[in-house]
Amino acid sequence: METVSINATMKRVNRKLAHEEKRLCISRPRERFNLGDLHLVCRRYNAVIDSHCDLEKLARELGVLSPEESVAL
Repeated sequence: METVSINATMKRVNRKLAHEEKRLCISRPRERFNLGDLHLVCRRYNAVIDSHCDLEKLARELGVLSPEESVAL
């Protein structure tokens, strides 16, 4: 099984989400309680649309992470 870094996985996800005007962001320390480590933002309205995102699950749903790959934690 091949491992992909968190940074590379986030770049893949954000390239895929750019077509929908969305972006996956890392939460600041003071935001982590409410938003979790990662959250989705609508770039058009600059609004949080999803919080507490699971990077590997989201990458698999979007099809940017193959079954042979896993995210290095």
